[in-house]
Amino acid sequence: MTEPSPQASTPRSSLRAEERGLYSVAQIQHLLRIEFARAQRYGYPLACMLLAVDQLDTLRDTHGYEFKEQVLERLVDLLKRATRSSDFIGRTADDRLVLLLPHTPPQGARALAGRLIENSGVLSSELGGNVARVSVSIGLASLEGEGVLFHDALYRGAELALEEAVAAGGGRLHVRAAGGQG
Repeated sequence: MTEPSPQASTPRSSLRAEERGLYSVAQIQHLLRIEFARAQRYGYPLACMLLAVDQLDTLRDTHGYEFKEQVLERLVDLLKRATRSSDFIGRTADDRLVLLLPHTPPQGARALAGRLIENSGVLSSELGGNVARVSVSIGLASLEGEGVLFHDALYRGAELALEEAVAAGGGRLHVRAAGGQG
Protein backbone atom coordinates (compact mmCIF):
# COMPACT_ATOMS: atom_id res chain seq x y z
CA MET A 1 0.00 0.00 0.00
CA THR A 2 1.39 3.39 -0.92
CA GLU A 3 0.98 6.51 1.15
CA PRO A 4 -1.67 8.98 0.01
CA SER A 5 -0.34 11.80 -2.12
CA PRO A 6 -1.36 15.45 -1.94
CA GLN A 7 -3.80 16.80 -4.52
CA ALA A 8 -2.34 19.98 -6.05
CA SER A 9 -5.64 21.31 -7.40
CA THR A 10 -7.33 21.77 -4.00
CA PRO A 11 -6.73 24.79 -1.73
CA ARG A 12 -4.28 24.15 1.12
CA SER A 13 -6.71 25.47 3.74
CA SER A 14 -8.86 22.36 3.48
CA LEU A 15 -7.41 19.56 5.58
CA ARG A 16 -8.84 16.53 3.87
CA ALA A 17 -6.86 13.45 4.74
CA GLU A 18 -5.37 12.79 1.33
CA GLU A 19 -4.25 16.40 0.93
CA ARG A 20 -1.99 16.30 3.98
CA GLY A 21 -0.59 12.82 3.51
CA LEU A 22 -2.96 11.42 6.13
CA TYR A 23 -4.79 8.16 5.90
CA SER A 24 -8.54 8.32 5.41
CA VAL A 25 -11.00 6.79 7.86
CA ALA A 26 -11.29 3.62 5.76
CA GLN A 27 -7.52 3.37 5.29
CA ILE A 28 -6.69 3.84 8.98
CA GLN A 29 -9.30 1.24 9.95
CA HIS A 30 -7.78 -1.18 7.44
CA LEU A 31 -4.27 -0.49 8.76
CA LEU A 32 -5.49 -1.05 12.32
CA ARG A 33 -6.85 -4.47 11.34
CA ILE A 34 -3.58 -5.40 9.62
CA GLU A 35 -1.28 -4.12 12.37
CA PHE A 36 -3.42 -5.70 15.07
CA ALA A 37 -3.21 -9.09 13.36
CA ARG A 38 0.56 -8.73 12.91
CA ALA A 39 1.06 -7.67 16.52
CA GLN A 40 -0.90 -10.67 17.74
CA ARG A 41 0.85 -13.11 15.42
CA TYR A 42 4.40 -11.90 16.05
CA GLY A 43 3.96 -10.81 19.65
CA TYR A 44 4.94 -7.17 19.37
CA PRO A 45 3.25 -4.21 21.11
CA LEU A 46 0.88 -1.87 19.30
CA ALA A 47 -0.45 1.45 20.58
CA CYS A 48 -3.44 3.41 19.32
CA MET A 49 -3.91 7.10 20.14
CA LEU A 50 -6.84 9.35 19.43
CA LEU A 51 -6.13 13.08 19.56
CA ALA A 52 -8.60 15.95 19.67
CA VAL A 53 -8.08 19.69 19.73
CA ASP A 54 -9.91 20.86 22.83
CA GLN A 55 -13.01 22.96 22.14
CA LEU A 56 -12.38 22.90 18.39
CA ASP A 57 -16.01 23.78 17.58
CA THR A 58 -15.81 26.84 19.83
CA LEU A 59 -12.56 27.91 18.16
CA ARG A 60 -14.24 27.52 14.77
CA ASP A 61 -17.31 29.49 15.86
CA THR A 62 -15.19 32.26 17.37
CA HIS A 63 -12.38 32.52 14.82
CA GLY A 64 -13.76 30.87 11.68
CA TYR A 65 -13.39 27.71 9.66
CA GLU A 66 -9.99 28.72 8.24
CA PHE A 67 -8.59 29.06 11.77
CA LYS A 68 -9.86 25.60 12.68
CA GLU A 69 -8.18 24.10 9.64
CA GLN A 70 -4.96 26.01 10.39
CA VAL A 71 -4.89 24.55 13.90
CA LEU A 72 -5.45 21.04 12.54
CA GLU A 73 -2.69 21.53 9.96
CA ARG A 74 -0.30 22.59 12.70
CA LEU A 75 -1.25 19.54 14.75
CA VAL A 76 -0.60 17.27 11.77
CA ASP A 77 2.80 18.92 11.28
CA LEU A 78 3.58 18.41 14.97
CA LEU A 79 2.61 14.73 14.70
CA LYS A 80 4.71 14.20 11.59
CA ARG A 81 7.77 15.69 13.31
CA ALA A 82 7.21 13.63 16.48
CA THR A 83 6.52 10.22 14.93
CA ARG A 84 8.49 7.64 12.98
CA SER A 85 7.99 6.84 9.31
CA SER A 86 6.64 3.44 10.39
CA ASP A 87 3.78 5.07 12.35
CA PHE A 88 0.42 5.81 10.75
CA ILE A 89 -1.53 9.07 11.06
CA GLY A 90 -5.17 9.32 9.99
CA ARG A 91 -8.06 11.73 10.34
CA THR A 92 -11.52 10.70 11.48
CA ALA A 93 -14.77 12.16 10.21
CA ASP A 94 -15.18 14.23 13.39
CA ASP A 95 -11.83 16.10 13.20
CA ARG A 96 -9.95 13.79 15.52
CA LEU A 97 -6.61 12.31 14.54
CA VAL A 98 -5.59 8.67 14.95
CA LEU A 99 -2.04 7.47 15.54
CA LEU A 100 -1.18 3.81 15.12
CA LEU A 101 2.18 3.02 16.65
CA PRO A 102 3.43 -0.47 15.76
CA HIS A 103 6.27 -1.88 17.89
CA THR A 104 5.55 0.72 20.58
CA PRO A 105 5.15 -0.43 24.17
CA PRO A 106 2.80 1.46 26.49
CA GLN A 107 5.60 3.45 28.16
CA GLY A 108 6.89 4.63 24.76
CA ALA A 109 3.40 5.70 23.71
CA ARG A 110 2.93 7.55 27.01
CA ALA A 111 6.22 9.39 26.51
CA LEU A 112 5.19 10.44 22.99
CA ALA A 113 1.78 11.59 24.21
CA GLY A 114 3.41 13.64 26.96
CA ARG A 115 5.67 15.37 24.42
CA LEU A 116 2.69 16.08 22.15
CA ILE A 117 0.69 17.65 24.98
CA GLU A 118 3.72 19.64 26.14
CA ASN A 119 4.36 20.93 22.61
CA SER A 120 0.71 21.65 21.76
CA GLY A 121 1.36 25.32 22.57
CA VAL A 122 2.68 25.68 19.01
CA LEU A 123 -0.94 25.33 17.89
CA SER A 124 -1.95 28.63 19.57
CA SER A 125 -2.27 31.66 17.32
CA GLU A 126 -2.63 35.38 17.60
CA LEU A 127 -5.77 36.80 16.02
CA GLY A 128 -6.50 40.51 16.02
CA GLY A 129 -4.28 41.10 19.04
CA ASN A 130 -5.85 38.22 21.01
CA VAL A 131 -4.08 34.94 21.57
CA ALA A 132 -6.22 31.89 20.91
CA ARG A 133 -4.84 29.24 23.26
CA VAL A 134 -5.09 25.71 21.93
CA SER A 135 -4.63 22.46 23.82
CA VAL A 136 -4.89 18.81 22.87
CA SER A 137 -6.46 15.84 24.63
CA ILE A 138 -5.20 12.32 23.97
CA GLY A 139 -6.72 8.91 24.56
CA LEU A 140 -4.35 5.95 24.50
CA ALA A 141 -4.81 2.20 24.46
CA SER A 142 -2.10 -0.41 23.97
CA LEU A 143 -1.91 -4.02 22.95
CA GLU A 144 0.87 -5.85 24.70
CA GLY A 145 0.72 -9.57 25.20
CA GLU A 146 -2.47 -11.55 24.86
CA GLY A 147 -6.07 -11.15 25.93
CA VAL A 148 -7.47 -8.72 23.35
CA LEU A 149 -9.24 -10.58 20.58
CA PHE A 150 -10.41 -7.84 18.22
CA HIS A 151 -8.83 -4.75 16.68
CA ASP A 152 -11.88 -2.63 17.43
CA ALA A 153 -11.35 -3.21 21.18
CA LEU A 154 -8.01 -1.40 20.88
CA TYR A 155 -9.64 1.53 19.07
CA ARG A 156 -12.54 1.60 21.53
CA GLY A 157 -10.13 1.76 24.46
CA ALA A 158 -8.45 4.83 22.92
CA GLU A 159 -11.87 6.35 22.23
CA LEU A 160 -13.04 5.93 25.84
CA ALA A 161 -9.74 7.30 27.15
CA LEU A 162 -10.10 10.38 24.92
CA GLU A 163 -13.64 10.95 26.21
CA GLU A 164 -12.26 10.83 29.76
CA ALA A 165 -9.44 13.27 28.92
CA VAL A 166 -11.91 15.75 27.41
CA ALA A 167 -14.37 15.35 30.31
CA ALA A 168 -11.54 16.02 32.80
CA GLY A 169 -10.97 19.45 31.27
CA GLY A 170 -8.75 18.66 28.29
CA GLY A 171 -5.08 19.24 27.73
CA ARG A 172 -4.20 15.83 29.12
CA LEU A 173 -3.62 12.16 28.42
CA HIS A 174 -5.87 9.36 29.63
CA VAL A 175 -4.95 5.71 29.20
CA ARG A 176 -7.24 2.69 29.08
CA ALA A 177 -6.63 -0.95 28.54
CA ALA A 178 -7.55 -2.24 25.11
CA GLY A 179 -11.20 -3.16 25.29
CA GLY A 180 -12.13 -0.17 27.42
CA GLN A 181 -11.28 -1.36 30.93
CA GLY A 182 -9.48 1.34 32.83
